[in-house]
Amino acid sequence: MVRSEGRVETPKASNHLMRLCKHFSRKISVQYDEHSGLALFPWGSCRFKAEEGLLTFDCESADEAGMKELQQVLTIHVGMLSRRNPLPVHWAPAFASAQ
Repeated sequence: MVRSEGRVETPKASNHLMRLCKHFSRKISVQYDEHSGLALFPWGSCRFKAEEGLLTFDCESADEAGMKELQQVLTIHVGMLSRRNPLPVHWAPAFASAQ
């Protein structure tokens, strides 16, 4: 398994989480509330978490290609939500799971 963590600094973390999850739920399985979410993409899964001033993504995929796709989809959609004031997603590798 490959894991990666993304961070977006924004005062509207909860709002962005809700909008992203609602958008993704039109095509994939998503569970969410104003503080957290779980999206099951064809390439892997992503856990969303909204805290004060910070939206985080905890992503997991079977391989590097799947992780690249997850990161690209999330980065593009965060960009679409923040067109007027683009928000960058800062990605970093996470420890691989033991499974």
